[in-house]
Order: sequence, then structure tokens, then C-alpha cells
Amino acid sequence: MTRAIGQYPFKDYVISTPEIKDVHFLEEERKFLVVGSDGLWDFVSPQNVCSIVKCAESMQHAADTLVAAALNSRSSDNVTAIVINLSQSEKLQQEILPKLNSTSQERRHQF
Repeated sequence: MTRAIGQYPFKDYVISTPEIKDVHFLEEERKFLVVGSDGLWDFVSPQNVCSIVKCAESMQHAADTLVAAALNSRSSDNVTAIVINLSQSEKLQQEILPKLNSTSQERRHQF
């Protein structure tokens, strides 16, 4: 898909402007984020996406199941799904990012 965006002959068929929806939720309602291609969203409703992700064993399992659901619905387009667990964002900010930053700073001092 990204190759087609930069190829002039496909200009009439492929748009490079993403579809963005701004949705506001209460803090406790934000559980996950799903980024998907039109091959996903054209064949799996947002309600079904939520149901699939809530029942999945992991975010990877959720993404795999979403792709399978789109393909089983006869999607002939490219299907991409990325599922991000937002409930772990606090842990990410407090525990993981500081470790990555300190490791990155140590590497910079070595050079």
C-alpha cells in the first residue's frame, strides 16, 4: 500500500489522506486502541472489533483474530490490525520508558 501512495500512476486510485476519527472517552473507559486498514474496517464492525478484542487472550491474539474475521468475511483487500493495550500505558510510562531512556543515555556516553 505505501508504495502505491508514492507512485503517480496510482494517484487516481489510492488516496494518501488517512481517515481519522477523534473520539473522547472517560479515562477509565480507555482499554485498548485498534489501528486497522480499510480491509479490516470495511468488513468488521466497530462493535465486533470491540467484542473480539475484549475476549482475546492477548493483544497479538486479538490482532490475529481481527485479521481472520475480515478475511472470513471475504475481504479481498489488504488487512492489517494493530491492537494496543492502553490499560498498561501507566506501567509503560513509569517502568519501561525510564529503563529505555537510561539505556539509551548510557549508549550515547559510550561513543
